[in-house]
Amino acid sequence: MDHIWHTQMSQYDGTREADPAPDRPEGEDVANELEGLRPITHEEMGIRRDLHPTESNGKIVLTPACYSMTKDEKKKLC
Repeated sequence: MDHIWHTQMSQYDGTREADPAPDRPEGEDVANELEGLRPITHEEMGIRRDLHPTESNGKIVLTPACYSMTKDEKKKLC
């Protein structure tokens, strides 16, 4: 009950909205909207430094996620 709308009840008179919902974008419409966007990595955001890719012997190495388990850990769990 602590949502901001609950404190702004005077802004709403309780009438139902008569306009239909907007059309849901599909396929090519969505692709066009997303064109030009690119994902941002943790490294670019400066977070989760322990998960950043590293370079070793000319190869890029991805560190295991913090929730990854070794075979022995998996056996102990099961």
